[in-house]
Amino acid sequence: RLAGVYDELWVNFPVKILNAAKVNDHLKVVDEQIGTPSSADFISKFVSQFVMKKYLDNCSDHQNIYNLVPNGSSSWFEFAKFLLDRAEQAGFKLKCKSKDVIPITSGQINQLAKRPRKVILANEKIQNFLGTDFAHWQVGADKFIRQIKRRWNAVQRDFACGGIRKAASPYNLSCFKTTSASIWQADDILSIVRSYARRNKG
Repeated sequence: RLAGVYDELWVNFPVKILNAAKVNDHLKVVDEQIGTPSSADFISKFVSQFVMKKYLDNCSDHQNIYNLVPNGSSSWFEFAKFLLDRAEQAGFKLKCKSKDVIPITSGQINQLAKRPRKVILANEKIQNFLGTDFAHWQVGADKFIRQIKRRWNAVQRDFACGGIRKAASPYNLSCFKTTSASIWQADDILSIVRSYARRNKG
C-alpha cells in the first residue's frame, strides 16, 4: 500500500504548490490533514528490491500487505513550506515564499471529497523484510526539487540553442499523466519499477 505519491513528471501536490507559488504572493494550505509524502523514486527503488529479494529467496509466503512509505509524517501545510524553502534555496523565482504560506482548516475550503485527517501507514514490516531503514520523507522531497531544477536547466539550454520553439515552465507539468488516487494499483507500481529501471540502467 502506498500513500502521498508524487513525482516530478506528474501533476500532483508538490507541482501544484510550485506552480501556485510562481503567481501568488501567499498560499493557504490545510494544516490538519497528516500523511507521509512518498516520492516515486523512493517507491520504485524499494519495490524493485522487494521483488528481487522475493524472487532470489524463492519466497512463496509473502502474499501479504506491506505499507511502503518513508519515515516521518507531515501535514500538507508543513510539506508545502518545506518544498518552498528548498525551492528558494535552489534558486527558484517565486512570489510566495515559505514564510508566506498560511495554515487553514479543512472547513475553510471546498473539497469535492472528504479527506481523512490522518493517513500514516506503519512501515516497519517491509523495512524488516528488506533489512534496511528507510530515509525520512524530506530526503525524497529534496531530491524532487533537484530533479525539477535540472529539468528547468535543460529546458533553458535547449531554448537558448533554438531546440525548443516555446519555453516551458520549469514546473508546469500539466501535460503529463496524472492521477487522483492516493493508493495505487499493481499496474501503477509496475510502471514505477520500469521507470526506475530505465533511469538506473547501467
